[in-house]
Amino acid sequence: KGVPALLGEAEKQSVYDVFKNKAEEVGAPFYYAQRMDMVKDECRLTVGGKWFFPSVEYGEIQGELGGEVQVRNAVTVLSAIHILRTELGVDIIPEAVHEGFAHVTKLTGLMGRWQTLRSKPTVICDTGHNVGGWEHLAEHLKVLRQYCGQIYMIIGMVNDKDIDGVLSLMPQDAFYFFTQASVERAMPVEDFAVKAMRHGLSGTLCDTVQDAVEKALRRARENDLIFIGGSTFIVADALPLFMKEDEYK
Repeated sequence: KGVPALLGEAEKQSVYDVFKNKAEEVGAPFYYAQRMDMVKDECRLTVGGKWFFPSVEYGEIQGELGGEVQVRNAVTVLSAIHILRTELGVDIIPEAVHEGFAHVTKLTGLMGRWQTLRSKPTVICDTGHNVGGWEHLAEHLKVLRQYCGQIYMIIGMVNDKDIDGVLSLMPQDAFYFFTQASVERAMPVEDFAVKAMRHGLSGTLCDTVQDAVEKALRRARENDLIFIGGSTFIVADALPLFMKEDEYK
């Protein structure tokens, strides 16, 4: 009771109503980030994959994380900071806000959020694994398509997700390295590839993420793009490969 409740976003009115009604029921002040106007103009994405957010209270903020979803995430974060400062009296200085956005990966250990793993060819990974996440990822890949040659997708998923829904959003002009993560929940690569091909996606099967990465790097040219994702576990298997000094450079 009395503790502010902040909802970042809700695509359906029914979802919004659940949070608003519960907040009213328990006597919690309710805020909706998308209506708090914490960002005054359109956000800009650099070629390097970083966002600039024109915030109302802190001027232009540079975000380290890429991906379309980070615009809405930034609005939610800035709304939370506003509530903490104005309603709860928490002392958060502007420098801390800028520092937090610019170095969030280093400060928190967060990895795999539209993270660039290497260049020439560009290798990007993202842990988006549901339809909501892929609606943003699909748009972002469309933008990058203008600046790169061929797109190669290293993709696998786990059994309990809306696999068909996600596959329907993936680019059909890409070449796919279908694979599976080293966890029990991973969908067998053979089954995943069959589903993908029903959505018009084509490529080759790889037993492991390492096998897929090695094959993609051998095939890609300097101006091509390799995307790794479909599951948090796929990204988790891929990250150590790029941390081994110079092995894939």
